[in-house]
Order: sequence, then structure tokens, then C-alpha cells
Amino acid sequence: MNGNKYDGHRGSNSELASNYKKQGHKDEEEFSTLIGGKVIPGQQKVDVIGPNGTTYSCKGGDTHWQILLYSESNFINNEWSDLGDLFRECLECFPDNYSQYAQDKIVAKEAIYKYIRQKSGQEVYNHNDTMEIDSQIKKNIKDTLRNNHLLLKDLMGLENTYLNAKFKLQLATKKMRKKFEEKGQIKSFLEKGMFDNKNVEKLVVKEKDNFLVFDKSDILNIFESHLEVSNSVAGQQIDDINLDGQKTIMRYKTNIVELEIRNDKSVYRQVRVNMKRQKAIDLFKLKTRKVNSSYNRVICYER
Repeated sequence: MNGNKYDGHRGSNSELASNYKKQGHKDEEEFSTLIGGKVIPGQQKVDVIGPNGTTYSCKGGDTHWQILLYSESNFINNEWSDLGDLFRECLECFPDNYSQYAQDKIVAKEAIYKYIRQKSGQEVYNHNDTMEIDSQIKKNIKDTLRNNHLLLKDLMGLENTYLNAKFKLQLATKKMRKKFEEKGQIKSFLEKGMFDNKNVEKLVVKEKDNFLVFDKSDILNIFESHLEVSNSVAGQQIDDINLDGQKTIMRYKTNIVELEIRNDKSVYRQVRVNMKRQKAIDLFKLKTRKVNSSYNRVICYER
């Protein structure tokens, strides 16, 4: 079972991750007992096999489901087709050497602090300061820096790998968005990412004391029909580089699936795909109806 609550934008800490993993195993055991099935241990997508051989993927979590977290080696073969090439292109926007990237990040942020100090009239401004800046001045600084390639290059230099990675990623995610706009691409990607192609037949979600069961084909058709693909817009942080296109987003009225490149020390140059748990469940319920179930506390849905 795969579902974590993230601590800020950096992911859950080891204790939280361990607790969710343990709870996930308990939920798998509970669901398996209800249907007279068998839990399948390990990291594969299939968590439970029912008495008639039906395969289930069980997801819990609090706010997010982590659909995948892959490094470049996962995209070497041809099983991801053109998407594999695009994922590798996104990863290769970042230098192999994390130390250089981390050092250039410090340089980039110090350049922003210096710029903010000059424009705000503050005598000191760095990452340890908590001073307030006038809201209008802050807005003007944000607006000036946001998506301003020329100014950012001038502040940080042409060789800054932290800045250049963001520039390159802007271009790569545009290609990614266009690929996902092709008919059937969302469906085929999520079939592999969520269901390991043909290996998983149904999705199970624990909701309070009940288990909700959705058919894989229904979920994929719902996503294919209703998700729209876009690139992220520049963030609002005043002390960082804010550029459009750092993520690829799939949304239905609000963001549901987010594809991003993890670039911190603990998980560097890896593709992470998250799905917002409640938003996904709400969409599944909206586009399906309840049907009779043979098992207590198991609620089945179909289109």
C-alpha cells in the first residue's frame, strides 16, 4: 500500500513514513480478511489477491498517494516509450554532481537576498532573517523576479547550475505537457504507473471503517476523459527562483496529479508522481455509482 502524508513539500520524515507503512499493512490484512483473500508481500503494485483471483492495489495515506518515485535507470528500457525519453530529459536538466548544484543554489539565493536588500532598502536580508518587508515592495520584487530570465542570469551568472536546471526544466515540461495531451496518453501512463499494466484489476481505498473498490478500467477512463494537462505557474516565494513549468499537472477543477523532479540531497534526480487522495476519490465517486457488494464493509463502484 502506497500513501504518505508529506511534511511540507519535502516529504514525510522516516517516522511518519514508517507509521503509514505499518498502517498500510494493517489495512491490507483487514481488507483481505473481509473478502477471504491473500495479502501479497513486497513492493509490487498488487497488494491483495481475492478468492477468485482478482488482484487489488490498496491505497491509504492522508493527503497524497505516491504513484511512483523513479530514477533515470527506471526509464532506460522501452517500456515507457516516448514518455521514458521525456522523463530522462527532465532528469538530465539537473547536473550529475549534487554538490555543485547545492553550492550554486546557495549562490543563487544569496544573489536574490542581495537584490531584495537593495530594492527593499533593508540593511540586512538573508535566510536567517525574519524581518518584515512592506507588502507592496514585496509584491513588486516578486513580480520583477518572476520568470525574468535576463535579470536572473544577470544576478547569478550564466554558469549557475541551480538556475540553469530550472530554465532547462521549463522547456522539458512543455514537451511533457504536449505528450500528455495526445489521445490515450494519460490512460496508458496511469495504467502502468498505478496498476502495473495488466497486473492490477481493482483499486481499494480505506475510508473510515469501509473499503471502497473501483475498477481499474473505470478509473483510467475517468482520468482520460476528465483530466486536463498543464504546466505549473511560478511560485510566490520571495527568496527563491520562481519560474513557470517546474511541474506537469493533471487537473479536474483542481490539481489531482503532479509530476515533479525531486532535487534535494536525500532524493536527487528522481521523478515523483503524486496524486491528491481526496480529490481523486471525489472524482471517482462523482463519475461512478454504488453497486451491490458480497462483503460486509466493502462498497463497490462502477461507471
